Parts: sequence; C-alpha cells; structure tokens
Amino acid sequence: MNNSRTTWGPLYNRAPTKVVSIPVHFVGSERTRTNSATNIQRVARGFLVRKSVKKMLKMKVELEEIEINVNGEETLKLLKKDQKERLRIGETIMNLLLKLDCVRVFQCYALREFRKSLIKRVIFLQEFVDQIQMVGPTYEDDIVKGNFVGVEEKEDVG
Repeated sequence: MNNSRTTWGPLYNRAPTKVVSIPVHFVGSERTRTNSATNIQRVARGFLVRKSVKKMLKMKVELEEIEINVNGEETLKLLKKDQKERLRIGETIMNLLLKLDCVRVFQCYALREFRKSLIKRVIFLQEFVDQIQMVGPTYEDDIVKGNFVGVEEKEDVG
C-alpha cells in the first residue's frame, strides 16, 4: 500500500484550479427601489387576500352544512324537544360567527362584502334557532303525547 496521494482521490479535497467570473446582465434590471417594494407588497397582499378567501369559503361550506342540518325535519323536531341539541347548534353557530369575525379583509371591497353576506346568513340562522327555542313543543306534539293543552273538559251536570 502506498500512502502517497493519487490524482483520482475525492474531488472535494482538491484545490480549484482556476476561478472564472462571468458577468451577468439582466434586461430591465434598472428598476427603482420603489417599484421593487411595490411589486413585493402587491404579491404579499394578493397572497393574504387569497388565504382569507380560502378561509371564508371553508366557513361557507360549514354554514351550508349547518343550514341543511337545521332544516332537516328530524333535527327540527329534536330542536323543539331537546334543550341540549339547541344549545349545541347555537354554540356551533356562534363559533362560526366568531371565526368569521376574525378574518381580515385587507381593505378589499369584494372580500368585505363576502364576509358581510356570510355573517348575515349566520345571524339569520341563529335567530331561526332562537325562534324554535321560544316556540318550544307544538300543539301537535302535545296531542301525540296525550297532553291536551288548552282543552278543557266539560263536566256533565246531572
């Protein structure tokens, strides 16, 4: 075995032979700092707006699922009878409203209008659930149970 270095050893141990600098010129690289800053701000703002739109679209899908659930006949009957179910749906709606409130609109008119329309739908749904709570069980539900509310029986006077 020979301890001397050979020329075919690892490349990272070799010293570079010659460094050549290549000048690179870009067409249009004479931009000013303000143009560059404006371009960076425009791209960053677009990213943030798209991110907010994606969040609100997810919330819109969630709102539609809640609306479908509340408008179902089975859920409607359950809401009239069960206080816990009304509370659960009310908290879900309130959570959605708080999430919508946290979305930033970045001075974008269309984004602000979209958020406003979603908030109006959420508030309308909340009021609908509250009206169900105020109405409570209906007259038909009482008849089915055998509780005749408001019906007085007349006694036969002999």
